[in-house]
Order: sequence, then structure tokens, then C-alpha cells
Amino acid sequence: MKFVQYNGFGSIAAVNLFSYRTPSHRVLVTVAWSHPQNKEYLKVAMDEAEIIVVRLSKKL
Repeated sequence: MKFVQYNGFGSIAAVNLFSYRTPSHRVLVTVAWSHPQNKEYLKVAMDEAEIIVVRLSKKL
């Protein structure tokens, strides 16, 4: 959140790249990464964004 405040943004939208939840990142490569509805949520969030920051888990 400090990144948002430091750069003068008034809000943040956090979205998940994957709609499938699992504690193991290895499982994600064996399933369809996302369903169409999640892709639409991502598209709307990206269309409305001034800047996009992608964060991956440290456990990868």
C-alpha cells in the first residue's frame, strides 16, 4: 500500500491472475489457468488502471 500512497494514487485494485486456488503452484500448470469470467474481470481491471503492477508469491 505504501507504493500506492508514495506515487500519489488514491486507490488500488487487487485481482487474482488465477481463478483456481491451490497451495501448490505446480498444480496450476496442470489445470486450465482461468475460466472466461475471471478473464473478463482481469480485462476490466486492466482497462481501468493507470498503472499495472504484477506481484508473484515468494514461494515460486
